[in-house]
Amino acid sequence: MQETWKKNFRILWFGSLITGLGNAMTLPFIVLFIETLGNFNKTELNLLGAAAFSLTYLSKALVSPFWGKLADLKGRKLMCLRASGVMTFTILMVGLSPNVWFLLFFRAMQGAFSGYINNANALMSVSAPVKIRGRVMSKLITGDITGLLIGPLIGSFLATSVGYRGSFFITSFLMAVVFLTTLFGVKEDFVPITKKELQPVLPIMKKLVGNSFLPFLDLS
Repeated sequence: MQETWKKNFRILWFGSLITGLGNAMTLPFIVLFIETLGNFNKTELNLLGAAAFSLTYLSKALVSPFWGKLADLKGRKLMCLRASGVMTFTILMVGLSPNVWFLLFFRAMQGAFSGYINNANALMSVSAPVKIRGRVMSKLITGDITGLLIGPLIGSFLATSVGYRGSFFITSFLMAVVFLTTLFGVKEDFVPITKKELQPVLPIMKKLVGNSFLPFLDLS
């Protein structure tokens, strides 16, 4: 049992690192990449660059409660596989973008199917020993933080060495590695929650909107 949670931790830490990396690596060059997809003035580039990021987090905010409900029914490992698998595909498709609308669509799709880090945290919170659970969770978070910190640096290096599109292809490959290591390496002893025990999602969303809570959500 001890070896199982330790193995889970190593794999999920690596997955969180690469996921954070994938989210941050486009920061230095996303606008420059968009510029190669058409003839845009500075104002249009600023708006499109902002949209490329905001659409990802907006779609994530809208669908996160539904994925959370599904995680309670089907397990956190499955949600990690869903997030890493779709992220592999969406990052690849962003790299293959023939125009800016194609790019924006798959950036939004990436946000809608995200959630690897959240579910990795949830999985470790129930698999780590109770006595050291806080310490384990704190260490797990360092994977995401490390990815976010070094992502722009690695992204700028890759953009210089292999080009904008090549940067996305390499990141897509790394996310595929995350998917495979999670699929074959992570073990989850999951006890599903019955549908009767779950609260309906729509009333919760209406309550959040009514309380003006959504603008203050942490979407990292």
